[in-house]
Amino acid sequence: MANPQPTDSHLRLANSILEQLLFRKLTQNQLNIIYFILRLSYACGKKFAVIKNKRKFELAGINKNYITEELTYLIKNKVLIVYPDLNVYVLNKNYEEWTIPYKKGFTQKAFNEAVNENLNINPQFMECVHNLLTRSIKNEDTFHNLCVQSEAENIDTEQEAAPPIISINNYNYNASSSSEESEQKKNFLAELSRVENYPIDEKKDSSLFDSLNKDYPDLDLIDAIKAWAVNKLDNPLDSKSNPRSQIRTWFKKGQEWQQYPKKQNVSDLNFSLEKAKEEFGEAVRVVY
Repeated sequence: MANPQPTDSHLRLANSILEQLLFRKLTQNQLNIIYFILRLSYACGKKFAVIKNKRKFELAGINKNYITEELTYLIKNKVLIVYPDLNVYVLNKNYEEWTIPYKKGFTQKAFNEAVNENLNINPQFMECVHNLLTRSIKNEDTFHNLCVQSEAENIDTEQEAAPPIISINNYNYNASSSSEESEQKKNFLAELSRVENYPIDEKKDSSLFDSLNKDYPDLDLIDAIKAWAVNKLDNPLDSKSNPRSQIRTWFKKGQEWQQYPKKQNVSDLNFSLEKAKEEFGEAVRVVY
């Protein structure tokens, strides 16, 4: 019986690329061509595939009479980059250049909702499904009853133990946090998710944000993480990278070199002036 494991050799593909392959108007033949190229490029540890004979696309189920036509379409719409003299095929990962439209039923809002539903699964429900998949629960009625019961129990305990959780885009934030900090955290995680090969993890990266926010209160965290993300365009992450350690070092250097200073809000400034007036009265003068 086949039993693939995460430790087996595998294709590392950014979620954003997978989403484009799902939601663009690509035919099955065109998808098979792309999958074939990905298997021979990224899945082999390279950014390109070498295919010396076009007939090899028949391995992916493409009729020999349509191979050239499908390749021409993908090249014309900037999905593939091909160097025919070298027999080199490359997936253009800059999908903003693709000119193939999205499927009729796709909306970003509906997709975000579907992602949120899967990010916010009840832990007890997850355990029930896990037990079902491992065949320790064989009866579907028993499985359903256990899930309903555990979900009800979880609602009671969660309401007593913690403030409510709200969903913002694809990430969760504690409702007791300030709206400004929540917005910053959302932007911070969004910037990380755009970095190629970054192992985005909501729990770890939320903790990283909190830690950086505490240790570097004078830094603008969003400006700093954007600068780090730009740096990764020329120095991309690989399997040996330790990106969270890199980020902390980047912030440390930013503080030492007095880069990415936090911009003071006008409301904070006014508040400070009012406090000063209360304490020192007429001695305080504001010069504009």
